[in-house]
Amino acid sequence: MQLLVRSYVVSGDFDYILTKPVSALFRSLFGGSDILDLSIIFLSIGFILFSAGKIESISLFGATLYTVLVFNAFLIALAFHILVLSIGVLTTEVDNTIMLYRDITQMGRVPVDIYLEPLRSFLTFAIPVGIMMTFPAKALMGLLSAQIALVSLGIGLLFFLASLWFWRFSLRHYSSASS
Repeated sequence: MQLLVRSYVVSGDFDYILTKPVSALFRSLFGGSDILDLSIIFLSIGFILFSAGKIESISLFGATLYTVLVFNAFLIALAFHILVLSIGVLTTEVDNTIMLYRDITQMGRVPVDIYLEPLRSFLTFAIPVGIMMTFPAKALMGLLSAQIALVSLGIGLLFFLASLWFWRFSLRHYSSASS
């Protein structure tokens, strides 16, 4: 993604993309996918199903809530990618932003409950990595209430809408590479 944005904006191809009927956001997000990621997706799904089969206390409600929160996590991840694209349109430099995103999501590899309170709230609500990484697993194990799940869905939607707003802002302030 980072190379795609930089090559579009710096080379002047982004001007060409903006004139086409296909959304520039859609084209930027899905213009350069990596086929090798499919093997990781299938492997991850296999591990999830295997692990879920080993947990005895999974209920139908927990599994349903898990699925909904995984889609919410994808929505939050999409919002992060839109933010990175927007920064790339504004600055033509996204390498540091990508590395910051990767480092922050690495903090979500462990449950956010292990962090002390100011950092835990920041990772959960300001940068919703906790919602993206921890909440689906908590829901599957029955450790998350329906009220907290609804709040996390609202935060995910709000984060996504904010990223779309920032995308439109970046397009309004885009200065062409050819001008």
